[in-house]
Amino acid sequence: MTLQTAVTQGADLLAASGTPEPRLTAELLLCHAVHCERTYLYAHPEQELREVEWIHYGRWLHERMQGKPLQYITRTQEFYGRPFRVSPSVLIPRPETEHVIEAAIAHRQGAAAAQH
Repeated sequence: MTLQTAVTQGADLLAASGTPEPRLTAELLLCHAVHCERTYLYAHPEQELREVEWIHYGRWLHERMQGKPLQYITRTQEFYGRPFRVSPSVLIPRPETEHVIEAAIAHRQGAAAAQH
């Protein structure tokens, strides 16, 4: 099976299960299985998956269709420009929390400017 076919089939399965953003999720899971960046999928759509990659990809698609968060499958979540390792024993950093950090930085810079 090629990378392009794997993405298409994975996205179809995820869409049928009601998973949000099925195409992006399929791409990210396939990248995790192949150990590559998303651009690689588009640059090499004809590449054949190795059996071990296909097995991992299929298992992770199934886990995601069952509702397991993508971040727990890939074990990573980017937060404030940095990758963090996550597992079911930790909370997944939410994008909205980055706004709290930005507000705290702005508040601190405002307080520092007021002192000068």
